[in-house]
Amino acid sequence: ICSVYTPEGLITVGKRIDNNDPEFAGVTEIELVRDIDMSGYAWTPIKEWKEGMTFNGNKKTIKNLNISVNTAHFDADGNLANSYLKAAGFVAWNNGTIKDVKFDGANVKGVTSVGVVAGESYDGSIEDVVIENSTVKGNKTVGGVVGYTEGTLLKNNVVIASTVTATPYKYADNTYGDGNNVGGIAGLAYENIIVGNEAHKMVLNAYRDAGGIVGTISSDTGKVELNSNK
Repeated sequence: ICSVYTPEGLITVGKRIDNNDPEFAGVTEIELVRDIDMSGYAWTPIKEWKEGMTFNGNKKTIKNLNISVNTAHFDADGNLANSYLKAAGFVAWNNGTIKDVKFDGANVKGVTSVGVVAGESYDGSIEDVVIENSTVKGNKTVGGVVGYTEGTLLKNNVVIASTVTATPYKYADNTYGDGNNVGGIAGLAYENIIVGNEAHKMVLNAYRDAGGIVGTISSDTGKVELNSNK
């Protein structure tokens, strides 16, 4: 277990994971020991929270997390490229477990796949996370907890008094696109288990496809139940 006590410690952990530090290879759990305030620090999303890894917040709080991922990456056909760099959140991609942590006053800006906890999540879990007084902005697929999620367990997460926005993207030819998939918990969900989550006192801004819990569910496979939005 690697214990985190300070903002500098959290930043160091992120860099060691991203750089595949061999001395860090055997670490499977990161635990937050104290509340930390990220004011004055620009957070770079951890590229991938890998399968088998756990971030245990121990019910501590990360305050004033500030994330800005503003560069769109387009492929030869003009579509947004599949890149860690396009996803914005505490982690860009989640394949592991993130649990028992509160984010208060987070400010997250990205292009597509934007959320406070993860830009995208695949086959992992996000549980017992609280997000409060936060702002999440992107052009497409934006959620309070996670932007795009597939095969993930989203359980007992709470988002309170926060704003989630998808603004249509202006392309080089002055046409607009996106502005969709906005949810209090997840922007776009595919084959997930989404149970016991709450989103209250939310402001959702979208051109289309917005929902209090999930903006768009693209498959009827999985489970969505016992969630609350008011």
